[in-house]
Amino acid sequence: MVMSTEPSSSPPPAQDDDALDAAVAGYVDRLNRGERILEEEVRLDHPDAGREVFERLQIFLRAG
Repeated sequence: MVMSTEPSSSPPPAQDDDALDAAVAGYVDRLNRGERILEEEVRLDHPDAGREVFERLQIFLRAG
């Protein structure tokens, strides 16, 4: 389960899509193992792109 602690705001600086996709994939793997992912954790793990990673993770989960 992914837990949001803040509303979405302006987008982060442009990031490399492959790096963002790899980060999301890592969180998806953890979710598949039954782990809980908090938005705060994602933001701490990825200071420059945490918001974008979390938003992509949410999109992935809604699509699934």
